[in-house]
Amino acid sequence: WHEACGGLAGGCLVCGRGLAAAIVLDEWWMDLNRQLGVSLNDDKHQRCKQAVEYAGFLFDTFRGLMLVLPDKQLLLLEQAASLGVTGALWSARELDSIKGRLLHYSAGVRHLRVLVTELQRLMGPVPEDEYDDIGPAPAGLEELSAEMCSVLARYAPLGRPLWPPPASSAYATFLRGEAPALFCALTWDASTFGWAALARWWDLAGPSPVSREQLLVGTWPPDWDVSEQPYREGLGGALSFEAFVVAADIRGRFCVLRNDAAAAIAAFRKGSTQSPQMQRCALRLDRAAARANVDCLPCHVPGLVLVAEGVDGASRAGS
Repeated sequence: WHEACGGLAGGCLVCGRGLAAAIVLDEWWMDLNRQLGVSLNDDKHQRCKQAVEYAGFLFDTFRGLMLVLPDKQLLLLEQAASLGVTGALWSARELDSIKGRLLHYSAGVRHLRVLVTELQRLMGPVPEDEYDDIGPAPAGLEELSAEMCSVLARYAPLGRPLWPPPASSAYATFLRGEAPALFCALTWDASTFGWAALARWWDLAGPSPVSREQLLVGTWPPDWDVSEQPYREGLGGALSFEAFVVAADIRGRFCVLRNDAAAAIAAFRKGSTQSPQMQRCALRLDRAAARANVDCLPCHVPGLVLVAEGVDGASRAGS
């Protein structure tokens, strides 16, 4: 490790020495495979450098980013747009092909993963003997196509972190006051009465960062199913995040989302094909995060932690 530099392209001597050592190790590895009789595809062998291409991605170790290659970005946009063509006819195999490609490249495009899950939900289960039958597009596909195109146009060129911070480590870093412009946290709980959340962030408006926190409380909207606790926790997370981005300027940060409902945490990571209600909550959260340019880091915490922090009681305090 060393201070920020211009990398190999900028003539950094430290990076240059690291490259020389990496080349020696690479040559040793290739020679070892030859001695063991392990056949490798030399055409795909990439020499040591700070940015390599693989499986349609650019792995940029200098900037710490994983990006979809430009030609693949164009292909994704074309295919996402084709899903919204009015009157188009599709087979499940054709939709599955596009879905598979979008799923693969969602690893390099923020806020795309939950939308791919929504595509799967719209498609629904298809009997094997009907897999190649041609028919009209599923209801809602045109709207989803437009949303996917918008996300791809905005976020595909930006890539995703090559080494995303684990949620627990990000929260510890936030509490220590390190990287105040990078992290914030939202801890929420839900009851039959409504939801409550503790929003915490570092205010950067002054000459030095100042720790801020705000208790957010809300009730349930009338058109959402809150009959089950996982539904309440999922919706509570989405609503409290929407309130957080209004209460504080957290644009461009990682937001650690802390809750004790494993189902909600799992849905926020990648959506839910099994529960339409949890998928609806995941979509609402992801759309709010995309609008605010925030990367969410869902994190499961024990319920006793929510009690100790006062969030559990606040969610039950009134109707």
